[in-house]
Amino acid sequence: MIMNRTLTIARKNRYTHPGHETRTNELAKLLVNAFGYDQAIEKAKQSHWDNVAQAIHFMLSKSYNRF
Repeated sequence: MIMNRTLTIARKNRYTHPGHETRTNELAKLLVNAFGYDQAIEKAKQSHWDNVAQAIHFMLSKSYNRF
C-alpha cells in the first residue's frame, strides 16, 4: 500500500521552501514513531520518498552508534 500522497516531498530546486530539510526530518520522525525503523524505511521507499528514507536510515545509524 502506497502512503497517502498528500504529504508529498518534491525534489529540492530553486523554488523549494527554506524549511524543506526540517519537513523531511519531521516526516521521517513521524514515520519512525508510527511504524518503527524497518517498516518506516519500507513505507518511505514505497511512496518514492527517497530523501525521507535516507533520513530514516541516518537516524537508525545514529541510534546504533549510541550503544
